[in-house]
Amino acid sequence: MIKKYDLLDQEEFIMIWDDLGGEMTESFKMICQELSCHYHQNNLNNTTIFLNGWLGSYEHKHQIGIVTYFAHK
Repeated sequence: MIKKYDLLDQEEFIMIWDDLGGEMTESFKMICQELSCHYHQNNLNNTTIFLNGWLGSYEHKHQIGIVTYFAHK
């Protein structure tokens, strides 16, 4: 949908995925690889981190994926 409707700004964007794991993590990696073919790699960053949910330390940590792109760093 993002590609179909051309929703990514060519100058900057941030995308966040919640609840990665298993197939979702693999999909996240594939999306990151595809983005690296279309955007200058020095300005494109991605990472995954584990964060507590809205219940804080009373809830298990969720794997989060983050992609950032800023054309003019």
